[in-house]
Amino acid sequence: MYFKYTLIFSVTFLTSLLASIPFGPINLNVIYTTVQKNKKAGLSFAAAAAMIELLQSFIAIQVSPTYLVPFLDHHLTIIFTSIFLIFFGIFFILKKEKNKKVVLAIEKEYTGFLQFCRGMLIALLNIPTIAFWIAMTTYYRSINLFDIKGDTPYYLIICFISAAALGKLITLSTYALLANRFLPHLGKFKKLLPKLIGILLIMMGLFQMFRIFIFDLAAQIS
Repeated sequence: MYFKYTLIFSVTFLTSLLASIPFGPINLNVIYTTVQKNKKAGLSFAAAAAMIELLQSFIAIQVSPTYLVPFLDHHLTIIFTSIFLIFFGIFFILKKEKNKKVVLAIEKEYTGFLQFCRGMLIALLNIPTIAFWIAMTTYYRSINLFDIKGDTPYYLIICFISAAALGKLITLSTYALLANRFLPHLGKFKKLLPKLIGILLIMMGLFQMFRIFIFDLAAQIS
């Protein structure tokens, strides 16, 4: 039993850790928040996203792929994800940097909590995370590594979702700490960072739209 517990935790943790490394809306927001606000705000955002990972990984194993996958691959879901990414991309590009001299003390005091709430909201809207965990649990099952699903004992489910959240927390926190570490060396690049993040997010959104074209093309060919 302890071997199974360790196996589920270590494999899920490593998967979450590595999956959180490529640039996406979450880690890009962590970097932006750290650079524009402070380290505390960036870590608060990361903690919120990790908490939502608990929920998303739990949903992925509770709901049958038979019902959830068609929803996640539905055109409307893909369009929603695309609009979400493009909207935030445009937001970053058009956002003007505030003059720090006129920032109120109360904003500094509550910036951690505000970024925590913002992190929860953005992570909730990041629907593809659920699809990712469905794909990974299906893959683990196919190679007979382990089978985690809704009727699995609760302590193994807790092990799975905790590992998923911890992996994301460590990766995002590392992004926040690195952004804070290199902040003094950014110079003029700091002003360009929001626009670069915005361009990346818009490209991701357009790629989601391109998925619809691929699905339609595949359906016509078949």
